[in-house]
Amino acid sequence: MKLLVHRLDYKNPTERNGYYPLPGLTSVNDITDVNEVNSIFAYFTTEEEAEAFHSKFPKSYKGRLGRMSGMTGYNFYVGFNFNTFWDNKTTGDVNETAIKLRDKVINKIKSL
Repeated sequence: MKLLVHRLDYKNPTERNGYYPLPGLTSVNDITDVNEVNSIFAYFTTEEEAEAFHSKFPKSYKGRLGRMSGMTGYNFYVGFNFNTFWDNKTTGDVNETAIKLRDKVINKIKSL
């Protein structure tokens, strides 16, 4: 398994209210600011490994299991995207549900 944590620089937004990417991490233990985490992807060589990892998470965590190409040695992934950087479109408030989901996924991966 190869784990990649994609992060965004929320402290320095762009002129268009976007966010610049930060260098990715290869372990959830390396996360120093959980608010930077945008998505987490785990890459696997076989479908069985990916399905076994995906099955360790409840469906409510919204993990995506998929096939990919372009990364030598890895053909399958399990991905988690978190919509924590954009406001709730209805009320304009912070997306509390996405924040809770992000924290649950990170804690579950740490416990594995």
